[in-house]
Amino acid sequence: MTIRNCWHKAGILPAMDPSESMLAPPTIPIMSLLCTPSPDQDPIAAIEDELRSALDNLEKTGVLQHKNRMGIEDLLNLPEESSIMEATTDEEICRTVLATHKAQEGGPISSGDNDVVEDAPVEPCPTHCELLQAVSTINRYVDYVDYLVARKLEGVLASFTHQLQLERSQTLMTTHILDYFHIT
Repeated sequence: MTIRNCWHKAGILPAMDPSESMLAPPTIPIMSLLCTPSPDQDPIAAIEDELRSALDNLEKTGVLQHKNRMGIEDLLNLPEESSIMEATTDEEICRTVLATHKAQEGGPISSGDNDVVEDAPVEPCPTHCELLQAVSTINRYVDYVDYLVARKLEGVLASFTHQLQLERSQTLMTTHILDYFHIT
């Protein structure tokens, strides 16, 4: 529901009557799952027709804008992926998959040979305050060093500090004077 409201506010979804949102979720008729295309029609062509029909319906309801609609070929084979696929051979893909599989099997999380305990507690993320203290410590050291890298680090740390303070200010909550008193 939250995502739907956000999408509606962003203008991605058309305006809906509040009573419509309480309706039962959409269903798929069982017969549509059981029915197969006629034997004289190519199954791929039948699926492409269904996809075109679904895209048409999305366009009619306003969920999909015509200018954003892609052809089936573009949906299945994005140009960015096509250039990668043309430059990659089947053997390279196979070697990569096997190497990844082998690395995952022998990795520290899945193998029992290492000292890593899978159920060990995850170290909590440092707080904004801890991060700002660490940045302050690094900045004090950098003040005494006269290297080009130190000057660049100062700039990066200043940007990082600004981002941390911005995030921190966004999480602040409005309080009232009565919040500090416990009335019994």
